[in-house]
Amino acid sequence: MRLRSKFLLVAPVLGALAILSAQTPDAIAHKGAKGIVKERMDAMKSIGDNMKAIKKMLDGEQPFNADKVKKAAGVIKSHAGTTLTKLFPEGSMDKPTEATPKIWEDWEDFQASAMRLQAYAEVLEMTAGNPQGAAEASGLGAAIKASDITEDGWPTVAELNQLPPQAVFMAMGKTCKSCHESFRVKKDEEGHDGHKGH
Repeated sequence: MRLRSKFLLVAPVLGALAILSAQTPDAIAHKGAKGIVKERMDAMKSIGDNMKAIKKMLDGEQPFNADKVKKAAGVIKSHAGTTLTKLFPEGSMDKPTEATPKIWEDWEDFQASAMRLQAYAEVLEMTAGNPQGAAEASGLGAAIKASDITEDGWPTVAELNQLPPQAVFMAMGKTCKSCHESFRVKKDEEGHDGHKGH
């Protein structure tokens, strides 16, 4: 009986530890988020999760499935564009936000990134079934892979429509990276905020 009562005391603690250890770093980082900040952090997590799922298929870590790529691209598209920008009302800087004030200082650039992500995700929906091949097969695909795309160099929807899904996905990834580098709190290698006071 004594052993059983000890187990009954320890079991809830072990269960709680299991739940905590199963949480992703994102889930922990989002802890305490409320209102519009929570909504946008949840949207960004969904975008990130679907980008990772597509990448695993394109990298060969999981079998490629055009329907799954199309579905994931559709989820990303649903969170991008004006749906995304509406989650950033001016001054919404409540912790634990990862947004910086630069979003509102350069609102047009931020808005353009959100719209580009939506457009590119829609292209990926349409090109998911295109023949796969190395992005280097076209000059544009190679340029997407090799360079940091500048505002003047973003590929058009018409150009991407002709490419394999790998190249379209790379353009989406560059869009995310560019936006994060410009508008998200920088983190050091251990994941701590690099901007103080934001």
